[in-house]
Amino acid sequence: MSKSPIAVLRVVAALAALAAGPLSARAAAGVIVVDSAGGGDFTTITAAVAAAADGDTLLLRGFFEHPDGVRNAGKSLVFVGDAAGVTIFGDNRITNVPAGGRVVVRGLTFATFPFNFFLPGVSLTNNAGSVWIEDCSADGWLGSGQSPFCSGVLFPGGTGLQITNCAAVVVARCQLRGGKGQNSSIQGSVAYRLTDGGAGALVSGSKVAFYGCELLAGQGGSGAAVCGEPPSDGGQGVSAINSQLLLSGCGIVGGLPGSGIGGDGLVLDAGSLVHQHDTTVAAGPGGTAIVNGGILDTFPGVTRSFELTLSLREGEGGALEMNGVQGDFVAFFWSFGAAAIPMPARNGWFVLSPSFLAGPFLLGAITDPGGTWILNVTGPNLPPASEAMTFLLQPYFQYTGGVTLGSGTAFTLLDASF
Repeated sequence: MSKSPIAVLRVVAALAALAAGPLSARAAAGVIVVDSAGGGDFTTITAAVAAAADGDTLLLRGFFEHPDGVRNAGKSLVFVGDAAGVTIFGDNRITNVPAGGRVVVRGLTFATFPFNFFLPGVSLTNNAGSVWIEDCSADGWLGSGQSPFCSGVLFPGGTGLQITNCAAVVVARCQLRGGKGQNSSIQGSVAYRLTDGGAGALVSGSKVAFYGCELLAGQGGSGAAVCGEPPSDGGQGVSAINSQLLLSGCGIVGGLPGSGIGGDGLVLDAGSLVHQHDTTVAAGPGGTAIVNGGILDTFPGVTRSFELTLSLREGEGGALEMNGVQGDFVAFFWSFGAAAIPMPARNGWFVLSPSFLAGPFLLGAITDPGGTWILNVTGPNLPPASEAMTFLLQPYFQYTGGVTLGSGTAFTLLDASF
């Protein structure tokens, strides 16, 4: 592993300053500090979103409880944890991002609220613009089937991440877990019935790139049937319905059984295409690892990755870590927005918007036998009148015989005053 200073961020910031004219709305974006303990501009995310303008960054600190949560109200926003341990027990929904807009979420823990609400940890719905989620974890909520006299609907455990009708989603280095199904019991006149575990991720009508993610389905509920309900099965690791997915460097596991069988690992319907790269898939006991009703294509070789420090203030030090293979030549592009463009000839997807795409910028060759290269970086000065800017970067790794597009990173540069 080698370490050396680098001017990567200075190049990015300088180009952003040149772009400040045509991208003035982004260049002038403000920062709203949301501190649940009262040390910021707002104590709830909901109030901060209501006050935010398109392009603003919400800098989150502390713990946030239901009914609060990450919701964007159709705006293009950045949600970033200011330090480790920012936890949200809430109803988290990113919806209606307009074409050309974006939402970025990085460094947050979306935890299960201790009630049977069968909600997804995070849901993304009807987003014509892009959504980028990085360094997060999300747990689906517990399943539900309680009702008097054995009536009503059975709800499985919530999905870790549920994506519906979204044009371009990138999910990097996240852990997504389906919720557990409900255990059975009878308490007075109320029957608590068995339900299945939730999926790690459920994708419908969308294009999504997953990089370095753990996708773990929930266990089926335990106990005996109390109302003649079917056995409770483990959830599916990943389910794709009429969608295109990239699974790069991921681990996918179907859920453990309840009273039934374990969940399947990866399930594709007839309208789905999945590109798989250096990804492992396993089923729960009794389940099937891959149920392929669509098209499953596998890219050769190993994945490569690229990760910048969560966020930096001007003048603050951080690190850029690259993981590839010794001898790789590494270069990168950057943009303000994300995309989802399959490029099988490049062993990956291009996930940056072509609008104001900058690069490529050559960094050099990886010399470490283990394939890891860490470069020191310093937060440069922002363009005038800008409190924060978030850049999306993606590398490519060139080597004898080919090129691999690696996983990117979303980097937020903050004014030194925050």
